[in-house]
Amino acid sequence: PGRLMQLVHTLQQLPALRVLKVAPYLDTDLLLPNRPSGVLNFPELLSFTTDIALEALPPLQAPQLEYLEGLSSLSILEELMHGCPRLRTLKKYSIDDDLPDHPPPADQDTAHHLSQAIRGDASSSHVKSSWATTLKVFRVTHLLSALPLVRAIGDCWKALTCLSLRVPANSPPTVARFLIEALPQLNTLDILRGAANLDDQQPVFDFAPSPSVVRPALTHMTLGLLAYDSVLTGLSLPRLSSLKLADVVFNILDLRSLLQIAPALVSLQLQHSSLGGSTDAPHQFSSITSLACNDCDIDAAGLLFLLRALPQLATLCME
Repeated sequence: PGRLMQLVHTLQQLPALRVLKVAPYLDTDLLLPNRPSGVLNFPELLSFTTDIALEALPPLQAPQLEYLEGLSSLSILEELMHGCPRLRTLKKYSIDDDLPDHPPPADQDTAHHLSQAIRGDASSSHVKSSWATTLKVFRVTHLLSALPLVRAIGDCWKALTCLSLRVPANSPPTVARFLIEALPQLNTLDILRGAANLDDQQPVFDFAPSPSVVRPALTHMTLGLLAYDSVLTGLSLPRLSSLKLADVVFNILDLRSLLQIAPALVSLQLQHSSLGGSTDAPHQFSSITSLACNDCDIDAAGLLFLLRALPQLATLCME
């Protein structure tokens, strides 16, 4: 803690910093019992990367900051919204990432307050954030178990082009479909699966998908949802070139309908999934040139069927 305070004091003497990267060389806990007082004020800072938990530092005041990558919890999200109002890229890694399958349950009051903050309704600060127009990349590894927080992101951060987040494993597929429809500028969408809610009941997320939606900007997508087909029904993704599916039951014949939705698809990755096919002569899908199957359940007959169905494969990874 003493060395960390020395670092904080030294940094405060450098108000002209524009780029700052702090590696975790300090022999200190990620979170201190008492957060340092004051603020970390960088009026000119544009980029800040740190592996020290942001909660171990004084609140960050960086009005020009555009890029922030660091370790933290979701609890300081509102603080960042007001301290870094012009942020364009936020990459936040959960303090609980060493136990990714067993994250602590989200505090519902905190999630509700964050939802209000995203919508601009929080009364705890008079400084308004501009993230609704500036934020382009939001990549977090935290489990967003309070789905109203996901809805607030989709409703308000319309400038997003890249979104990556984790939702409970038992989330309804309408969560992913909502984000696809709500954020038309996305070129990358990653919906990752975390642990299920403690009560093991599917959380409620009211959303009626549109019967037909075109999203020409979307080029890369990851869906960690069992019912991925219901996410894609009625979609047209003319530029989607890369798709990753996790924890699904996939039949190679599903590529027929998949390529109707995403005719530009060239790369398919399956993870923790069951892969099946047919012993009949397969339909050939010549557009797929890259296939990865990571920790998938596939027998010899299914593998033979798969390779016959993809005659133009240039990259094959089976792990």
